[in-house]
Order: sequence, then structure tokens, then C-alpha cells
Amino acid sequence: MLSFLGNDNLARTVSAAFPIPVTMAGSSGPQAVVGNVNSGAADSGAPVKVGAIYRNAGSGTALGNRTDLLADQYGNLRASVTGAVMSGSDAYSNASFVGLGYNNNTAQLAAPILAGNLLFNGASWDRARGSTIGAFVVQKGGASMATGQVAVTTSATLVVPARAGRQRVTLTPTTSIAYCVGNSDVTAATGGFVPAGASVTLETAAAVYVAGVAAVTISFIELF
Repeated sequence: MLSFLGNDNLARTVSAAFPIPVTMAGSSGPQAVVGNVNSGAADSGAPVKVGAIYRNAGSGTALGNRTDLLADQYGNLRASVTGAVMSGSDAYSNASFVGLGYNNNTAQLAAPILAGNLLFNGASWDRARGSTIGAFVVQKGGASMATGQVAVTTSATLVVPARAGRQRVTLTPTTSIAYCVGNSDVTAATGGFVPAGASVTLETAAAVYVAGVAAVTISFIELF
């Protein structure tokens, strides 16, 4: 057990309460404590243990001032990862995002951190959203409905025109006659056959044509 003579001329045992006093010979001012190798040189020696201060908010230190390290209530070092503030648009380049730096503190161009629902299109980053050329995610059941009845002949007859955002359309004959569904070139011999009197529901945004085996009136219910 190490003991020493304190400033009060009493014998003291080294402890947290009674550390060994040290006087730097040949100097009356504070002495700098530095590492044993310069920055950028090969590592050598034992590391210096450092501590941090627990705060639940930043200290508001002025730009360029020296500051203490901050920790949370569990002793974990507090740090912030920041990057560019993005506006609501598309086609952000990789250079718009800053990853966690390494390799001499160079910011790495990698997948963005918490990028706010952005998707890579092969060249840049776009906002994630539904398809703009077909059906996309909307509230179940559709927000609007359209109905009608169309007199159909044995030739291709337009029942419902194309509608972007349509969820589904249901076709029902008003009489017990079979019919075929398809594009503008549909015939009673080549289209999608629907038995006499039966209904059919199509999930498409395209125009729907019908050709009857005989003349028939088709009622439709369209959800979009």
C-alpha cells in the first residue's frame, strides 16, 4: 500500500480522496498532457481514458469553441448524423446523401440513412409512390363509383372507356345471353367468354369492349 506525506504533514494512503500531489519541476504554469505519437503516425502506447458529461439537451456551444463530450443517462456517447435537407422532388443524385464517414473521414456515397421513402431508379433517387400508369394503392372499395348500361351488338362495343386509377369494373347482362370481353378487336368467337346471364369483374384501368353472341344490354359498375 502506497503512502505519502500530505500538505498537512500527515501520512496519507493513496486513494481517490488523497491522490499523490505532483509538482512539475522548472515550471509554474499548467502543463499540457499530450499523446506519445503525432496525428497520422503509427499507433503506439496505451490509450488515454476519457469521460463525457450527461446532458439531456445540447450545451449550445458557439461555433469553433472547445466542448465536452456528451453522454446519455446510460453512459452511451451522444452523436448526431446529419445530411442535406431534401425538398419534395425526384431525381436526387448519390452525392445528395451523406453516409457515415470512414477512410480518412471521407463521406461515403452509399444507401442513404433514413432517406424518407426514396427508391433508387438505377441512376438517381425518386420518391416512393404508386404507379402512375395503372392501378395503385388507394382506399379499399374506391372513393368514387360510376354506373351505366350499354346496348351491345355482336361486334366490339365500348362499354367503359379507359380510366387511370380504376380499381375494378363489374359487367352484368340484363338478359340471359352469353358475351365475350376483350379489347377493341374482340369478337363473339375470340374474346373472353362469359356464360349466359353471368357477371364478370375486371381489375383493369384499360378500356373494356364487349361483343355479344346476340344483341344484349350490359350493365356496369365501376369503382375508382
